[in-house]
Amino acid sequence: MSIFLVVLGNYKMAAKNLFIIGAGGFAKEAYLIYKSSKVYINNFKFIGFIDNNELGRVVIDGYKVIGDDNFLKDKKNIHLVIGIGNLEIRKNIFNRFNRVDVKFPNFIHQSVNADWENIRIGKGNIISSLVSMDTHIKIGDFNCINKNCTIGHDVSIADFCQINPGSNISGFVQIENNCLLGSGSNIYNGMKLSSNTVIGMGASLFSCTKANSTYVGNPAKKI
Repeated sequence: MSIFLVVLGNYKMAAKNLFIIGAGGFAKEAYLIYKSSKVYINNFKFIGFIDNNELGRVVIDGYKVIGDDNFLKDKKNIHLVIGIGNLEIRKNIFNRFNRVDVKFPNFIHQSVNADWENIRIGKGNIISSLVSMDTHIKIGDFNCINKNCTIGHDVSIADFCQINPGSNISGFVQIENNCLLGSGSNIYNGMKLSSNTVIGMGASLFSCTKANSTYVGNPAKKI
């Protein structure tokens, strides 16, 4: 399955209006994924950032905070990228804008190396630069996989997970909803991360986790 749709030759598609919710560092990263595609992925037309603070502030490349949540209330047929790293805020935003006429595209950097023919992916995911993914992987909705992560074969990632830079996930790992992997963490082959698991920065996990728990250290232990 091809993730990127391009405009070829003289054939032109109507641009789809795109907004990024948030105006901080992660929102800038999302914008850079948009900018990374020479034709702009899926023929989006980026309009601006949506944030409840600092209306009018220039965020990057001349693009501004053009409105708050109310700005989008009456907009039809729009595409939103949730450029906020906090898992709970991300879920709240999705619930607020989950309408038939609002689409949540996947934002995937063109440098991602993956066997897309054998990967199933939902909606609203952000996958940053230099991520490497093997084969037979299932990715749900609204996950953020940050720079330089590796994901092994036969991995499943549910919804609203945050995988921070440099994390390494071995094969046959199962990650349930709302999990957070700290930068540089390592998940051993075949582990199951139950919902709301937090893995500390640089931790190496060699055992399955319990729900609503935090694990730190090498080997990682529950605290």
